[in-house]
Amino acid sequence: MRVSTSVQVMHLTLTLSFEKRRTFATLLVSAMSSQLVRPLSMINVHRNPNFANWYNIVLNGKIIDNASTHAKAMALAKVISAKHKTPILSSK
Repeated sequence: MRVSTSVQVMHLTLTLSFEKRRTFATLLVSAMSSQLVRPLSMINVHRNPNFANWYNIVLNGKIIDNASTHAKAMALAKVISAKHKTPILSSK
């Protein structure tokens, strides 16, 4: 009986047999350690739940900065996005 697993890597889906999983996992770990593959990160801009007039700018689950308007928050997020090479997700 052949068992296979589908793995999504950088928008590609690979189907691997049971024997190939260990080899693939080893290659993936070595690629991540050599920084050939970066973990997915994103900048989120959303309204602060405690202060209605403020917006939080969050990178990888950590608050990076706050802004008093959505436009200022997006400008800060754009600077951070260029620095970290990550996309921006905004919700008003």
